[in-house]
Amino acid sequence: MADDHDWIRVGVTRLLHAAPGVEIVGEACDTHGLANLLDNCECDVVISDIGMPGLDGGSNAVSFLRRVLRGRVHPPVVVLTMTSQAHMLSGLLHLGVSAIVDKRDTAAALIDAIQAAMRETSFCRNRCASS
Repeated sequence: MADDHDWIRVGVTRLLHAAPGVEIVGEACDTHGLANLLDNCECDVVISDIGMPGLDGGSNAVSFLRRVLRGRVHPPVVVLTMTSQAHMLSGLLHLGVSAIVDKRDTAAALIDAIQAAMRETSFCRNRCASS
């Protein structure tokens, strides 16, 4: 689970701890921390903000997620975002992101997105033109 806002990480962590069958194996506040987690922890799903500091000093995690998704074997990726630009969201799905959750959506949406990612189906409510 990666997000640069502490309160988002705390909220998502509490939500997922309450969900049956879910275990959080690590938390990161930027893409550098997420890269370390992916190198050192096995996981079934990655949950990541896209608007957090990037490895290359950028202001988003899209380039890092692109590299993760290009790997031969990678866990499904669920993106947390505040963006509502359909072309950006469609682009994320095209990159191979499994699910997109708007941070303004209900808590249940994140659980639904994780379940969809585990079933290898895409999930993007309301704002994705190609979902």
